[in-house]
Amino acid sequence: MSLKKDFLALTGQHPVLEPVFRKAVQAAPVMGHPLPYSEFRYPLSGNRYLLVGDAAGVVNPLTGEGVGNALHTGLLAAGHIAECSSAGDYRADRNKLYDRLVKKRISGGLTLGKRMQKLASHEKTVNLLFHVAASFPSLKRWMKGMIRRL
Repeated sequence: MSLKKDFLALTGQHPVLEPVFRKAVQAAPVMGHPLPYSEFRYPLSGNRYLLVGDAAGVVNPLTGEGVGNALHTGLLAAGHIAECSSAGDYRADRNKLYDRLVKKRISGGLTLGKRMQKLASHEKTVNLLFHVAASFPSLKRWMKGMIRRL
């Protein structure tokens, strides 16, 4: 699979997109970058700095969505900065509290996304899971809820 080729084909052939891009002139090469997914192997802070959003690697690995987590880390950082300001202390040791708070609040969803991503790569397993879920209303509701939360 080539995402670059697929993108160019889609914008040139899709019935909705083709008219939009028909007169477009490509100004630069099509480029991409891996989504910034973190497994929290590296610190999110240090002496006088905090990482938020993409810099903190809080993109959901299953959906590629990161805006919600970016906003969440921004709010957590703002609260932490306010506390640091009150104490007049922006040292790395104090900022480790921010790392722990982000991991506590966000890592569960990222871990779930990573596990679901691995599961989704096994087509037969996914088909079996959905087939079984269709037979059990409570399991079906639970799965729908999980998917909605992604």
